[in-house]
Amino acid sequence: YLAADRAIAGAVAKLQGQETSAPSTISQMAGLAAYTNPLDQVHAMRDVFRKRRDLMVDGLNAIPGVTCTVPDGAFYVFPDISARIPARKPEGTLIETTTDFSMMCLEEFGLGVVPGDAFGDPSCIRLSFAASDEDLTAGLALLREALDSLHPESA
Repeated sequence: YLAADRAIAGAVAKLQGQETSAPSTISQMAGLAAYTNPLDQVHAMRDVFRKRRDLMVDGLNAIPGVTCTVPDGAFYVFPDISARIPARKPEGTLIETTTDFSMMCLEEFGLGVVPGDAFGDPSCIRLSFAASDEDLTAGLALLREALDSLHPESA
């Protein structure tokens, strides 16, 4: 039982719903397999993702005005592009935020990037490296092309 403000009670109810529900049978079996099977494939996958991470970080840091730190985990990078925006497209449209930039990338370059606002840093974009080396290299080239198409706002 809980006596609380409606907003707090709602948040507690969400938490309680997640804490007391059981994992599905298939999740339990997957967990058992993870604990009992050899780790050779896991180690091989880890090595591939480390290589992809390094490809992305190195490629991003090679783009003028982009800085990217090496992530500790996951399969995403979070490069800072604040040195490149705000900026203007050749026809004069202002690209003011990473959301504007993300929409431009998708609409004009067919490149999916996620604005950093949703992850707490509006100066960054989020990129996945869960793709082939070829796709990552092509994506980096498109990102550079998208950034290079912009003219600094001060110009």
